Amino acid sequence: MNVYHLARSVLDELCAATDGLNVMLVDEDTLPLVSMVYGWRTRQLSDKEVFSVDKLASLREPMPEVNATVFVRASHGNILSLQQELSQPNYRSYAIFFTNEVDATDLELLAEADTRELVAQIKVVNLDYLPMDTNLFSLETLGAFNHPEQLTRNMLSRCRDGLLSVIRGLGLHPTLRYQGNSGQCQQLAEALKPHLLQATEGDTMLLLLDRRQDLVTPSIQQWTYQAMMHELYGLSCGRLDLTRAQAELKEVEEPAVMTSFADEFFGRARFTKFPQNYLSIMELEKVVTKRFFRTPESNYFDFQSHAQERFEKIQTALRERRYEPRDLLRIFMQVAIRYPDKAGCAEYVRLQEAFLNAGLSPLDLQCVDRAAELSRPSAPASSKDWESYILRSTFPNADPDDEEEDSHTPLLAGLLQELDKGSLNEKKYPWVPGLLGQKRYAQILFSRRPLAHLMARFAHLDHAV
Repeated sequence: MNVYHLARSVLDELCAATDGLNVMLVDEDTLPLVSMVYGWRTRQLSDKEVFSVDKLASLREPMPEVNATVFVRASHGNILSLQQELSQPNYRSYAIFFTNEVDATDLELLAEADTRELVAQIKVVNLDYLPMDTNLFSLETLGAFNHPEQLTRNMLSRCRDGLLSVIRGLGLHPTLRYQGNSGQCQQLAEALKPHLLQATEGDTMLLLLDRRQDLVTPSIQQWTYQAMMHELYGLSCGRLDLTRAQAELKEVEEPAVMTSFADEFFGRARFTKFPQNYLSIMELEKVVTKRFFRTPESNYFDFQSHAQERFEKIQTALRERRYEPRDLLRIFMQVAIRYPDKAGCAEYVRLQEAFLNAGLSPLDLQCVDRAAELSRPSAPASSKDWESYILRSTFPNADPDDEEEDSHTPLLAGLLQELDKGSLNEKKYPWVPGLLGQKRYAQILFSRRPLAHLMARFAHLDHAV
């Protein structure tokens, strides 16, 4: 079960749907999907006689001798754009492919607009996700925590439709479990259940998790090659943004493709420690060296020390080193999570002042406080448990050159180990009734954020997002 190969085979089928020269019409969601699958290289599409990829909603010149392949989500806006396109056609024929289910009423609207009978076929292809790796996909959803207790209607439908496209595309019949203390996970589980096969035995288990249960891990700097490339430059939809490096690298012309299926070196090196790889990339060495070792303290402020000693240590580090804003935010996130009860805490107030003096804005502090508050419903309940949680999740002696396993172990790692052993607590992670199976499962893990940093340790899991 390979989500990249599935996406590639579906898109190859789309490109071959009509004979002769083709234009592919996409939307904001499917454009990055097409680009990622073909490695952001237009040559691979031109070899399939697709000479242009345009947005459906854009203005285009009529090409009556060319066929059009439409690949879009079945959103209200796209249906309106298709109606307009079919009523005033720019191409000889249309093959329309939707990423997910489409309402019968929308199909009727398209049929009414197609007065010249130019639509050759309409098909649902169940491809409503981005294949980040062979066993990692993303729905690229933002804003899920704007309403922390419940997902908005649009967010709920996006998560549901994206997961169903993976399940249907791979031909799976999953059972379903979710994080019991998360209202969002329960809401999504209830939305998925009517669409899943009612069976007593399934071949897959889908586990829904709430990312808020561990805010420490995102605030800690990872040392793998993939993570450091993201830290140094930025990775988005399989492209490395070298904008920051242009001052140092005179010949940078466009973002580099960096996916395991388009870059052989990246595929081999992405989960290994960065220092083991960066010397072999000589053109990046100068920029990397300037930035790489600037913020080691952001990983390991020692929370086991006395309060006054801890405060002085952090204050000294902030005074002696010049941090970039995002690194200050990372450090303050670890500090804020350390104080679940901030009201009336003099030490926390002093730390806030220290970070303000170091360069954070009042809005930055408010955002971090808000993020820490959002984590509380899914965090350990008692102060003692919370203290233990932080001490387990923060490592005081990180060494980027150490070839041993990182001493930081995300909470998610323990959950996955329990899941693989079949010992995951059924009260904390209940089954959805009616979909309960009786055998060992392949696993699909769904969280609010991509989990790429864990995939090296849990390569036996089939899929994660």
